[in-house]
Amino acid sequence: NWMALLFLSLLLVAWCGRRNQSGIAWSKSAMNLKMPLGLYDCASFLRKNTNRGDIVQFSKNDSYLMLAAFSERNTFILHGELNSGAQIDAEKARFAKVRSILSEVDVTKAMGRAKDSGIDYVVLAPDDQPAWRNDPLNPAAFESHGYAIFHTQIGATARRIKRDM
Repeated sequence: NWMALLFLSLLLVAWCGRRNQSGIAWSKSAMNLKMPLGLYDCASFLRKNTNRGDIVQFSKNDSYLMLAAFSERNTFILHGELNSGAQIDAEKARFAKVRSILSEVDVTKAMGRAKDSGIDYVVLAPDDQPAWRNDPLNPAAFESHGYAIFHTQIGATARRIKRDM
């Protein structure tokens, strides 16, 4: 019967090619990633309300490039998770600069350090609580689900939005 022969040949092709369908070696770690809603909202806000040349820095390492990709903005520093190897000295220095911004007590000094580094916006995760996070001198330009965006030019934030649903 030709139908049975066709079925068996297709089954044989599928069985022989089963290893070819597994993808590249690192693909499993880049699949089914979950992006927190607040981070996505921040990325959307940045994409719609900032200039293409603006530099954005997430307080955490954006290892899967989520904020950078969805906001379509450049970052000061990030170290990708996939195929990136160990951090080089220049990356370590930039991460140290971000830590110094987050550890600063005074909002003016923190935003000054960020601005001096070329950073236009700092995005904080919910568990990041620098001393300047709630300073009335420079309130968040946007907040969503614990994530917050701060403009490094104090007083430049024209639009302040808070979204927690």
